[in-house]
Amino acid sequence: MAFRVFWPAFLLSYILMVSEAAAAVTAVTDGPVCPQEPVMIPNGGFDSGSFDPWTVDRTDPTDSSVTLVSPGYDSPYAVQLSAAYGVALAQSSIPLCQATNYSISFEYKVTEASSICALYVTAKHSNRHKSGVSVPMVLGDWTTASLTYNDYTSQVFTILTALDCDYDTTHATVLVDNFTITPIGSIEPPDCPRPVDIENGDFETGLLAPWTPANVSENPPAYSIVSPGFNSEYALQLDVPTTTDTVLYFLGRADDLCLDYEYSFSFALNWGGYDYPDTGFSNITETSYGCAFYVRPYACTKQGPAYYPPNVTSGWQEYSFTCLARGSTQPNIQILLDCETEYDEPAIPAFSLQLDGFSVELAT
Repeated sequence: MAFRVFWPAFLLSYILMVSEAAAAVTAVTDGPVCPQEPVMIPNGGFDSGSFDPWTVDRTDPTDSSVTLVSPGYDSPYAVQLSAAYGVALAQSSIPLCQATNYSISFEYKVTEASSICALYVTAKHSNRHKSGVSVPMVLGDWTTASLTYNDYTSQVFTILTALDCDYDTTHATVLVDNFTITPIGSIEPPDCPRPVDIENGDFETGLLAPWTPANVSENPPAYSIVSPGFNSEYALQLDVPTTTDTVLYFLGRADDLCLDYEYSFSFALNWGGYDYPDTGFSNITETSYGCAFYVRPYACTKQGPAYYPPNVTSGWQEYSFTCLARGSTQPNIQILLDCETEYDEPAIPAFSLQLDGFSVELAT
């Protein structure tokens, strides 16, 4: 089984590369006079008819491309990203004002769709502060997407736009244009340390919100809120059909974490009727198969297992891991179920997985 991480794993080295330039800059002499002057994304609408100062990276140059096309959203040009695995467009060292919340928006138009591809746009400074948004590859007209970003410590940031597909046997194409950044208010650094939590982490409202689902497979599980849960009234249940390949993840919201503090995350799983002879998972080989559960808080560097394999011995099982806060402005936490078999192996029988008790606290 291939080790699948969202955001796209192939971009990690590229993200670090384009971020180093921003990390090295601690003061901007020709940037905005804050807060009076506006912050801008240079050539954000590609009106110049060139990429500069954007840079391009293609994982597989033989089956991916980044080109300027005409017309754009409301200008002569847009950028077309086309890929079977991965392609990226980035710009670093963009000036901004500290302690300011920004809305970064852009227009996109999918011209070749795929259910296992997505467009990712990330704003970040070095590898510590970042915020991002992903959009599915669904055919349609020009659509606006946005994300929020702020940074207490830096005066520059990097913006990364990437088209990524889970397999190289599919293909997707999307146009992007009109990258803009707008201040939406000032911010104050959080008082640290302080109590933090995950919103509706034990589904105590009886509803899924603010957790949002994202399907990246053609045979996704159904999901519902059920009762009882783990030491609570409700839980989230995933009803997985008989499958050889399925992925479903949810994004939840956690409070802002304090930079360089260590936190403990905990949650509970009940694998119910899962019955399949897993061989275990590997991020090195592609010979393993079965199902596993992943938890990824975007705001910190995880210190613990990358995944949690099925445990069907005695109902609910509680898990925990620690992580070091890296000052991200992305409050999301991702939870993900990934199931896959080898080509010559039987399908995984249908089963239900229950999730509950997602919480975070300062590590002792």
